[in-house]
Amino acid sequence: MPETRLAGRNALVTGSGRGIGQDIAMALGQEGANVSVHDLHSNDGALETVEAVLHEGVQAMAMQAHLSRGRDSASVVEPSVETFGRMDILVNNAGAIIQPAHGAHMRDEPWDQTLHVNLTSADQLINAMAPGMRERTRGALGHMTSVYGILVLVQ
Repeated sequence: MPETRLAGRNALVTGSGRGIGQDIAMALGQEGANVSVHDLHSNDGALETVEAVLHEGVQAMAMQAHLSRGRDSASVVEPSVETFGRMDILVNNAGAIIQPAHGAHMRDEPWDQTLHVNLTSADQLINAMAPGMRERTRGALGHMTSVYGILVLVQ
């Protein structure tokens, strides 16, 4: 494999079993990063992403966690660190509208779950990865969002 920009780096991409997250995970693998692939259901999409990343000559692993549950958010970092030794890159791509509805009509529980997936879990993942990044004085954090979240709140 030719020298790549991210050779030897380790990345975690949430929501990478399909769509944009899958593309990000595959691009990181193409650039030489080992990738932890997170998906809500560790399904065929996550395994497909892992296979594509492995094809690039780097390491990859699949994991499942429901980011609307408090403890699952930070716990996706632990197996990644156990497998790769450290984490250098976090891409918070997972996002959800638990109960599609206009913001004013969304019930409390789905609203809380939506906020947890989209905001709280991102904060928890950052807090789980930041100490190692600070210690090494190196790391990268990326965050995605959807225009749909804005539309739900505005309507």
